[in-house]
Order: sequence, then structure tokens, then C-alpha cells
Amino acid sequence: MAVTAATRPPIGPRRGFTIIEVLVTIVLLCVVGVALASTMQYATRTLERSRDQLAAAAFLHATVERIRVISYDSVADGSRSAGRGNATWTVQDSSSFKQVLIVSRYGSPARGQIVDSVTLYRNR
Repeated sequence: MAVTAATRPPIGPRRGFTIIEVLVTIVLLCVVGVALASTMQYATRTLERSRDQLAAAAFLHATVERIRVISYDSVADGSRSAGRGNATWTVQDSSSFKQVLIVSRYGSPARGQIVDSVTLYRNR
């Protein structure tokens, strides 16, 4: 049967999307996806760094508390290692007090170390 004007479907508004609309949508979704992925990666690194800094602060605080409970006459140079942390301290003695310089290193060289120091004064 031949297609004539009477049997041809009417030309009117078509349903669906054109190939250009689909391609533009795919490109926009890819751009948004890449932006979200890089944001997630940055957030993950920031979270890991914050956890390391919190653990380093707790390690240093525990070291300070260990030195504070030692009697005045027993305070001397020393070091302490626990987990991924390492702390060393040096003592300078004067007539009325002792100055204790504590240097703490926490973490691994591969991920980056957090280095901090505290000066503690002990009165007689």
C-alpha cells in the first residue's frame, strides 16, 4: 500500500529527546560527577589528617601527664614510644625550677609526621 497524505501520520509535536539534548545532558552529568569525586577525595584527606592531628595531640598530652606525675628530683632526660608516636624530652635544671622541653613526633614518614613541642616548667 502506498503512503499518501491521507494515510501518513500527522506531523506534530514529537515526543522524546534529540541526540544533542542527550549529549549535553551526559556532558553536564560528567562534569558534576568529576566535581563531586574530587570534593569527596579532598574531604577524605582532610578527615584523615584531622584524625592524625587529634591522635598526635592525645599522645603529647599523655606524655606531659606522665612527666608531671614524676617527683621533682626524679625528672630527667628521657623518651617514650607508643604506637606511631615518639617523644623525647630534655631537662634543664636551675636553682628554683626545672625546664622540660618535650618534642613529639607522630605518624609515619610516608603519610607525613606531625611534630609538636611543649615546654613544661616544674617548680621545686
